[in-house]
Amino acid sequence: MTLLIEPEVTERVPLKQSAQGVVLVEGTRIPLDIVSEAFNAGKSPEEIVLSYPTLGLADENVHGEITRGVLRRQPNLDIVRVQDIDLAGADDPTVLAQAAAEGRVVPTSDVSTLVGYAYERVRSGHAVPGVFVIRQDASLGRTIEDIVLLAEASLEGKWEGQVRYLPL
Repeated sequence: MTLLIEPEVTERVPLKQSAQGVVLVEGTRIPLDIVSEAFNAGKSPEEIVLSYPTLGLADENVHGEITRGVLRRQPNLDIVRVQDIDLAGADDPTVLAQAAAEGRVVPTSDVSTLVGYAYERVRSGHAVPGVFVIRQDASLGRTIEDIVLLAEASLEGKWEGQVRYLPL
């Protein structure tokens, strides 16, 4: 008797290579080697995921110093900029749709259009994991502290359909 065994169907491994050649977990800034080290150290996949809180998809209007400051304070925070995932120059509805698809809150300084599109998505029944609007007159240090606090203390889905202004 001859048997034909079908190969097991597997999912695509969600990896990408950064411009610097570092292999990252797709849609994040988390290097694969860090995930691999954690796994080899005995952490379960669930423990690894929980050690990298996801904050958001920072739009182009968020000052780079804020993103860098947040990552200096909380290096395990999974925050990406639209530029990191090839959405530079994308319109606000596209950014919000991508954030919703990934369950990411959107930190922004764009009060002129993005906030309106977020409310429009909520009214039409579409997901908006949340929007954090950074006031133009907000101090850099206070903004960074508030973002880190919100990321560390928030449960997933906490900001669904909400627009909040920073600083708190």
